[in-house]
Amino acid sequence: MGQIAALVSFKFDGDASKVDSEALRKVSMHIAAANPAYLTRSEVPSEKLDKERALIMETVKKLNKPEKIVNRMVEGKLGEFYKQFVLMDQLFILDEKQGSITKYVQKIAKEAGCKISIDRFVRMQVGNK
Repeated sequence: MGQIAALVSFKFDGDASKVDSEALRKVSMHIAAANPAYLTRSEVPSEKLDKERALIMETVKKLNKPEKIVNRMVEGKLGEFYKQFVLMDQLFILDEKQGSITKYVQKIAKEAGCKISIDRFVRMQVGNK
């Protein structure tokens, strides 16, 4: 059985003394469990996005829908791609009622009275899953 660890770098704007460190720890637990590939949508390489868009387009065109509907379907499927691979778009798996990681971090920041953002993260795994 392997071991997984996640390190997260947070940025704070304002007094961070009231930030719930346990809530921030849960973000790293989410990263360890969900294995996101990117922090934000802008970090997804254009080649990867183009490839994904082409695969989706190929599948959706087989449905013989009008182009306007096809384009909306492609964008919807890309949204699913982002939810799977982009941390800030992922549903917070420890409590999906919280919404996305973005909303969860905003909630923590609001409760602490400061601004919080995720600067970067690293997920490491040793051994088999």
